[in-house]
Amino acid sequence: MADRHRPDAGPDAHAVERVEQPTDTQLALAALAGSGLDSSRFTVWLGGLPLPGGLDGTATMVVKVRPEELSEAIGGLEADRRVAWVRRPERPEWFLGSAQALAEAVVDAQPGVSAEATVEVGWLVVAGAAEVEASDAQLETVIVAALAEGTSPSRVAKAVAAQFGVPKRRVYELVLTLRDRGTRRPPS
Repeated sequence: MADRHRPDAGPDAHAVERVEQPTDTQLALAALAGSGLDSSRFTVWLGGLPLPGGLDGTATMVVKVRPEELSEAIGGLEADRRVAWVRRPERPEWFLGSAQALAEAVVDAQPGVSAEATVEVGWLVVAGAAEVEASDAQLETVIVAALAEGTSPSRVAKAVAAQFGVPKRRVYELVLTLRDRGTRRPPS
């Protein structure tokens, strides 16, 4: 019986196909899965170094890196940031640990990770940075300015919560406290 959901489905639609050369995306996902790092939010960058601006630093990053670029790639990371260096996802050449440990063990001590390496590319998987929640003082500065413009408390709470990624209830309580303290300027 043909599969109605796939137009190309025929008698061989359920056959197994051996993939000799996995795509970069497949290799990146294999590296992410094998790294054991958080995969709930991640970015895959196939463009090599330097990384483009605007990447979400709080998401796990999977970066295609040439072995000779590895020291540059981990050089800008915090020493305790969790990383994985995967030279060949399809074979067991995995290095897991902190950025500092990777720099010492792989970059400094492994002569195979150099410009002369036979591996053309590898995958650097970098754990996302911990999100730092905004302080009340940061929120208050924006709240006071918005209230001074005459914006309603509920709209201020909604906008500030979205801007800082914090719960709206927390912001709304700050808005009401500041409003009750009289920090709102009278309209001109």
